[in-house]
Amino acid sequence: MHRLLSVVFCLFVSIAAIAADGRYNVIVLGDMHFDRMEYHDPDYPKKNTREIARYVKVTEQNTPQLLDAAAKQIGADTPFVIQLGDLTQGDCGSRELQEAMFDGAFKLIKTHLPVPFLAVKGNHDVRGPGAKAAWKNRVPPFVGSELQRPIDSGNYTVKHGPDAYIFFDCMEPDMEFLKQTLNENRNARYRFMLTHFPVQPVAGGSSSVLFGRDDAKRLELFRLLLDHEVILFCGHLHRMSFAQYEVDGKSLALVMVNSLADEAKFRNEMTLETCAPLLALEGVELDAKTQELRNRLKAECDRGLKQFFVCQGAGFVKLDVGPDRVTVEYYSGTGEKPVKTQTVR
Repeated sequence: MHRLLSVVFCLFVSIAAIAADGRYNVIVLGDMHFDRMEYHDPDYPKKNTREIARYVKVTEQNTPQLLDAAAKQIGADTPFVIQLGDLTQGDCGSRELQEAMFDGAFKLIKTHLPVPFLAVKGNHDVRGPGAKAAWKNRVPPFVGSELQRPIDSGNYTVKHGPDAYIFFDCMEPDMEFLKQTLNENRNARYRFMLTHFPVQPVAGGSSSVLFGRDDAKRLELFRLLLDHEVILFCGHLHRMSFAQYEVDGKSLALVMVNSLADEAKFRNEMTLETCAPLLALEGVELDAKTQELRNRLKAECDRGLKQFFVCQGAGFVKLDVGPDRVTVEYYSGTGEKPVKTQTVR
């Protein structure tokens, strides 16, 4: 009976959201690293035991509170919740244990969130023996059941009213899928892309980006997204961040979300780190190739970067989509009011 009511509620939410004037909101979660000791083979030698212990504590103590805070922002105009990869910690030691970890994560999510839950593939989700097969066996079928249509990979598109949500598998990047999908949705009101890795620097000192050391592919991706004026959401670096690029009259927005609710960041505030990307890393000596990459990325950023900030915080983002404006509200900790609101488009 509970499952039936949940399905009916989900259908009502989607219909109500589309039937309105085009205005709705979406909850976006970042990295979560769901973990419990029972999902780890004690004989698997390559796991990071200190990190696992930390994330098990986060999962038990803080993650349910974060999900409850997110649930309070869900209304009749919320069609779904999106999670940007690293839903799980991984490093389980076998396919069966990783599958159990996904099952546990989905059970926790559906206990707290009453609308469809859509997931991106993250590097931790496919880390460890058998993890790739476990992801394939568990995540696409789950997302398909949430959407009530077949999903067989990490690349898929969800249409909501006049808008397109493009889920992109950065662990096995398929540029032809992305090009074709963006072209097919060129007339969409807004094109949102959801992936795990950043495509340009969105944390103060990090040069971690998709296709980081392949200049040709990285620039091809950046120009493609810029041409289609994509609004991109990513995770991976455990920060709350925003960057806006404008080049030749085109605009690309990058929003980073962190939902890893460790004690250092799980507060009802966000602490500004910097308003500039690729800052020098104090006390860190970089090899020549890494420094050269940072210099090239810095030159790319300087060309079109118009807005930038990165903050310490752990929570979620509420994406508000309307006929004349798109904004993101950053929530941190268990706060019921946003700590920052950013106009995106």
